Amino acid sequence: MLPQSKVLQRRIFILFDCGHVRLPLTAQLNYPVDLQTTYTTPAGSSPASVPAPPTSLPQNGPSSTPPQTPPPPTPTQPPNPSSPPAHSHFIPVHNWREIVRTHRDWIQSRIASYSSNHLSRRATESAEMRWWYDGGESGMYQAYALRAPAGLVSEIKARGDVEFIAEDGEVGLERVQLDAEPSLRRLSSSGEQLADRYAFPDSGGVNAIVYVIDSGVEERTTKSEFQRTGFKPGVSRLLTDLGKSFVSGQPGLNPHEDLRGHGTHVAGIIASTTFGVAKNASIISYRVFGKSESTFVSDIIAALNDAAASCRAFNSTRPCIVNMSLSASAGKPVDPLRNAVEFATSPDGNLFVAVAAGNQGADACTRSPSGANGAAVTVGAVGADRTVPGYSNFGPCVNMWAVGNDVTSLAADEVGGSRVATGTSMSSPQVAGLAALIVSEHVQITPLDVKDAIVESAHRGLVLGDVKGAPNFLAFNGGEVII
Repeated sequence: MLPQSKVLQRRIFILFDCGHVRLPLTAQLNYPVDLQTTYTTPAGSSPASVPAPPTSLPQNGPSSTPPQTPPPPTPTQPPNPSSPPAHSHFIPVHNWREIVRTHRDWIQSRIASYSSNHLSRRATESAEMRWWYDGGESGMYQAYALRAPAGLVSEIKARGDVEFIAEDGEVGLERVQLDAEPSLRRLSSSGEQLADRYAFPDSGGVNAIVYVIDSGVEERTTKSEFQRTGFKPGVSRLLTDLGKSFVSGQPGLNPHEDLRGHGTHVAGIIASTTFGVAKNASIISYRVFGKSESTFVSDIIAALNDAAASCRAFNSTRPCIVNMSLSASAGKPVDPLRNAVEFATSPDGNLFVAVAAGNQGADACTRSPSGANGAAVTVGAVGADRTVPGYSNFGPCVNMWAVGNDVTSLAADEVGGSRVATGTSMSSPQVAGLAALIVSEHVQITPLDVKDAIVESAHRGLVLGDVKGAPNFLAFNGGEVII
């Protein structure tokens, strides 16, 4: 966004790139006050709203033809010093046009110099005029947008007619879901009161990959909920060609069949169109449960290790996300499952892992892999009313809280069906969905950066009840997007 100022003056607005990192800048003209003419200037302008320059200067580049300089107005008696200044007004001077013309002539010559030598320079050392905002007497910015290397930026800073430099910002679109479930509305509620809609960034988790290590994700009944929109419409976001089964002793199990309904429900919370936090994220099903409600720790570790290798094969600067809505008794003296998660989420790893705290109403440190260090977040359950239920595990091994009571998501046994489930298994995938939103918004980010963004954005002090040593952090997506 354009910078705001309490005292509005004419500005040169400069946006430039330095190397591969875009560093947009703003500059402001220095000049003495010697006239008493006053008029209001808005805080900023967008390229679409700025009038065309008065010369042949294109909207995306400089011109060699300088503007005609009008004769300066006749100076008048200066204002009474005792008169209070008008807020959001300024007093222009008779020579401001000359200052602007001189600066523009200079910057055009420097751009031409850099452009003529661009073949002998690195591509990042080229210069380009993006916009020239000619405010004139209209009260708009007197400014320009420039892509330039660090050397030219230093020259601009060194000139006496540049007052300050400030960052521009990216502006994103926001989407809302008016009929969202309470768990989603709580996720984008800005305070104690439950929001009446779910707000999320327009990207919606696109380009994010989430591995669901669970009981499988049913393809047959959920096809419509994982269809792409926009880019490659109709292509499924449930990546069936990458799904695998790791259930030992039961070879050939289909990772896209879910006999328990658990994995399908979890995947729906993460990324389904109707119930998902990140509605454009892709899901990979890693099945570790067969027909029973239990499995081996070794099967889960095999799935986690394979997810790390599979993610690396994408050759992406973005990490992958894993959801583990499962828990086992913590091993003693060594806990192999927690160790495996910590290894996969270490600074050298490429995974962010969301972990369910467990439903024993006990200290989460007695369960595994809850409490894992590294880029892992252990999630306890609250209701949409922010109250901690009796079943949720607690304590210092819990990193934060998200809604786990009465969460509606996909059903595995009915086409287009839904069902309600309760537990920390429903809280964890909401944080996995948050991670997908963050990963989608950043081309290059580490798993630990993702964890930090989630924890830092969480509401403080809104969880009701005794958290028993856990931080009072409630999951929050920023209302729009976490950056």
